[in-house]
Amino acid sequence: MVTKNSSVFRAHKIAVFVALAVGMALPVFGQKYLGPDQPYIVTTPNLNPAVTSTIEVGSGATTVVGNTTVSVGGSSLAARVTGGTLTFDTQAGAKPGPITVNTINGTALSATGGAIDVKGAAIYSGRHGAIADHGGTITFGAGSSVTTSGTSNAVALGADRGGQITVVAPMPVVTLGAGATGVYARDKGKISLLPDAMLQILGSRSVGLVVDSADLGRNEIGSGLSIHLGGNDVSAASSTGVVVTNNGTLTLGNLKINGQGAGAGLWAGPGSRATLYGHNNIQIAPVPLGPNFYVASSSEQSQAPFHMFTTTAFSQGVGLMAQGGAISASGATVQATSMPGVGFGAYGVNASQGGMVSLTDSTIATQGASTIGMAATNAYIAAQNSRITTTWTSGGTSTPTALSVQNAGGPGVMELTNTTVQASGPDAYGLLSFNFDGSEPNRVNMFNSHLTSAGAVIGAMGRLDLVLSNASSLTAGSQSLLATYDNANSEIPTWVRVVAYGGSFLTGDAEIQPGAKAARADISLYDGSRWVGAALPVNNVIIDPSSVWSVNAVSTLSEQLTNAGRVEFAAPALGSFKLLKVLNYLGQGGTVDLNVFLGENGAGDRLVIDGGRASGGTLLNIRNIGGLGAPTQGNGILVVEAVNGGRIDPGSFALTHPGGIVTAGAYEYELYQGTDANLYLRSRPVAPKGTPIPMLNMRTVESGMSGARHRPAPIPAQMP
Repeated sequence: MVTKNSSVFRAHKIAVFVALAVGMALPVFGQKYLGPDQPYIVTTPNLNPAVTSTIEVGSGATTVVGNTTVSVGGSSLAARVTGGTLTFDTQAGAKPGPITVNTINGTALSATGGAIDVKGAAIYSGRHGAIADHGGTITFGAGSSVTTSGTSNAVALGADRGGQITVVAPMPVVTLGAGATGVYARDKGKISLLPDAMLQILGSRSVGLVVDSADLGRNEIGSGLSIHLGGNDVSAASSTGVVVTNNGTLTLGNLKINGQGAGAGLWAGPGSRATLYGHNNIQIAPVPLGPNFYVASSSEQSQAPFHMFTTTAFSQGVGLMAQGGAISASGATVQATSMPGVGFGAYGVNASQGGMVSLTDSTIATQGASTIGMAATNAYIAAQNSRITTTWTSGGTSTPTALSVQNAGGPGVMELTNTTVQASGPDAYGLLSFNFDGSEPNRVNMFNSHLTSAGAVIGAMGRLDLVLSNASSLTAGSQSLLATYDNANSEIPTWVRVVAYGGSFLTGDAEIQPGAKAARADISLYDGSRWVGAALPVNNVIIDPSSVWSVNAVSTLSEQLTNAGRVEFAAPALGSFKLLKVLNYLGQGGTVDLNVFLGENGAGDRLVIDGGRASGGTLLNIRNIGGLGAPTQGNGILVVEAVNGGRIDPGSFALTHPGGIVTAGAYEYELYQGTDANLYLRSRPVAPKGTPIPMLNMRTVESGMSGARHRPAPIPAQMP
């Protein structure tokens, strides 16, 4: 038995003090000579000399007491535990007080198959702050802090291969060097932070939190995590808030990411999944260098057995990025701003390479030139009860866009439910679709959702299917509702199909751009839907019995108009009537509303069959625009015309008015098909009430007209 009064004990105590003073390595293997209950590494209370060599703990229980400074140079570790327990306790020892741990270019605390219990210590490291590996554990209590300053991609808190770090009291975590990572969980490593924890990531091209082939659940990273990305070096890439990669999973509540160096918010890599709940706020600042992948490689070099930590992050301005991974976010607010004068912009949401993003009760706001609210490239995005806005500013090399879908090995797909999308500015697009790589169309489905653009609503190159339902709407501002372009980068031609169901509403002109010889555009209206706009041109329009197309300018369909509902010509502006020119017209019991001046020199809107055929059955509803009635000249007022070899089947049109007669003043107008196959309105005086007046002999009437030409007798048009 060794006692405290024995000469052996006194000799060993002196040896310990000497070792501490000269900086010798101090291996501890259950040194019983330090006491049977609790061995101490003790400093002299008055002089407080530093421990200058690695503290090695392989077994037993070792404590660093208050008023101790551990300071090691080179790339040495401050403390390495491979077994047993190492405790830093500011309240232990002869004189309780602060504990400070400093390293120059080495890890401060390392636990591999052992335990480190930090009951208050300030950790300053030029490399990693605290690493738990191979089942080792590190626990931080009250009064602790971790700060890294190295520029060699330092990790403040890292857990690898089953290691675990637990923070049980509020603790500052700060990284100062470029390329640093605040918290890194890898390969089944576990890290537990308290609610409302804060990570101060102050170097450029850094990352706040990385989950790499690990699983951090709802109860591990506490709700309210705040990541401040403060690096603002304009010559370096910006920083990223959260990275989930290599099949990792993460669940976070009330996440906050901000700072002048915030280049990206949350990035989910291949096979990974991130879930945000509560009220999340991600603010992305201007991006100095733009699209820039960077790798933060945090190896331990010769400090085995630690694995290399490697962070690959995307520093372009993006709030939520699913690059082969999946992000589910509820209650998220994402604000992304692009830098003026830079040829690229910030994204609110960007999904690619088969990635998936699901938003609920969220707000996505982008501002600046070339920004994109949400982009799906060979990926899927769903938004429910959400709002997406893109605000235009001058500058940049491309127009800002609220929504973007692209096919790059697979289609871009978006599903919007109870969601509002708005693009502001005359050059903004509501939706851009590019499809160069495949015949499968990009797809956008809107359910009770609304897309509005102050400029153009849709621009498309390649194939796109856009379906609106349940009172959805597309509303154009100063430019087109739909603009289609030739697919210059692919042999697969452009084909855009817009289908509206359930009382949906389209406002604006649709056009195939001049020179786009292979582009196609079709619009279909079903279930009480409505389109107000012109075809400039498009290929086909289909209108079901409950739907309406309001033609507000001269329009052209290069193929067919199928009308079972209503085509109404908007009231003429400044007396200018409109033409609707189609190759083929198929009436399926629908109606065409024509504005006609029923008076002297009468004229009106016209349906023109250009080279094709009008068939089926259609009612013409004649709306008199201020005419008081007058004798018609020649064949009468032209309302349906066939040109360039076009033909009108007899009986395919009839007037919707009672008896097939339109009355204006003292004249009645009836529909006639001339020998030229065109349909006209011809007038005759109204018969006195009760007195039938036979139809005038047209030859007699025409012979009395000055300069009149002989016309054959007309044939009334009849419905089949």
